Amino acid sequence: MRLAYRELSRSQATLKATVQQLQASHEELQQTQLQLIQAAKLESVGSLAAGVAHEVKNPLQTILMGVDYLSHSTSASDETVVMALHDMREAVQRANRIIQELLQLSAARDFDLKAEDLSAVLERSLWLVNHGVVAAQVTVVRQWPQSLPRVPIDRGKIEQVLINLFINALQAMPAQGTLTVAARTGCLGVDLPPVPVGPGPFRPGEPLVVVEVHDTGPGIPESQLARVFDPFFTTKPVGVGTGLGLSVVKKIMDLHDGAIAIQNAPEGGTRVTLVFRVQPRIDL
Repeated sequence: MRLAYRELSRSQATLKATVQQLQASHEELQQTQLQLIQAAKLESVGSLAAGVAHEVKNPLQTILMGVDYLSHSTSASDETVVMALHDMREAVQRANRIIQELLQLSAARDFDLKAEDLSAVLERSLWLVNHGVVAAQVTVVRQWPQSLPRVPIDRGKIEQVLINLFINALQAMPAQGTLTVAARTGCLGVDLPPVPVGPGPFRPGEPLVVVEVHDTGPGIPESQLARVFDPFFTTKPVGVGTGLGLSVVKKIMDLHDGAIAIQNAPEGGTRVTLVFRVQPRIDL
């Protein structure tokens, strides 16, 4: 009788554990479905944004032509009107630049490697998220030399990588946080210390450029760090991000034969490390 009772108790415990696992799997499946829906929605929004950008571009050109006409028709002695028209022209031109950026970011392009100035790519990517920086009251610290060696990259795709990392950092930080973007160059193991990307594809002595993006947010729970590049995995609340960003970032870095690592910084916050190969010199 006691043996049967023990067997029944074990069966009940096993059944209870199985039910809990099924409930957890069901909740995870629901979360994944919601993220898939959100990802499809974002793709639609991207297409819609491109269409809106095209529609807005023509009226902006018309407004700019009108401002130019008024500038030539207005007396230069009326400083107030001249200044107002100058401000209007700058505002329209800035809006036009933003439209151009939207069109470039939404355009589907082939993978196109070219030797690029990474300093300029960093600056442009920071400019594209400047509105979010200002809204979040975040201080941006730039730490890289005036000249970095050129790296073979697809400029548009690396901008996508950087923008994604900057937005993640902004969303992770409370108001008045600090976003530090640093870059350094050297030969691995010579004047460049080992980079935290595992064995990777890099050889000792190989010239590299290392970019680091560091925020002052709470960091990522250690138990979740190993999953940050999994598709649809996210530490953000529902409705904030799809979890697709970092998995896409990883794929883009792999396409560049580069590397990426994410770790919690000892001083706090999250540090993302990107490693690029330097464009080989061609001796004539």
